[in-house]
Amino acid sequence: MPRQARIDIPGALDDIIVRGIERGRIFQNDQDRIRFVDRLGTILSETATSCYAWVLLPNHLHLLLRTDRVPIATVMRRLLTSYAVTYNRYIHLHPQGKNVCYWVVRELGMHATELARRFRMTQPAVSILVKREESLANAKPLKLLDE
Repeated sequence: MPRQARIDIPGALDDIIVRGIERGRIFQNDQDRIRFVDRLGTILSETATSCYAWVLLPNHLHLLLRTDRVPIATVMRRLLTSYAVTYNRYIHLHPQGKNVCYWVVRELGMHATELARRFRMTQPAVSILVKREESLANAKPLKLLDE
């Protein structure tokens, strides 16, 4: 059941918690944390949002924010979308990561529907990822195993 919508009042303190899916990692290493903090700083400046405290743990984070003119939902959407794009691009370019739909479907021969079931995704989402990763693979050939 989704939570109720946040009451957004300019100037109010918001205690934000972001968790990885099924308690999964959202930061793989310190470089991921540095990229996140850099992006956080940029967005806070652009939106005149104050950050009073933050904690970055491997599978979740906490932020204590006070918004000004930009709603907290907009601030968080910008922050998390930009981080996810950077994080997922990293995963796509490093095939030892978890999101290797192209290699599993095209190279290992698993059906997209089976992969979708195992990853708890929709089949169309897997197909989109396969196409996206295929274009990346064709642009810069990568291998699953070193030969």
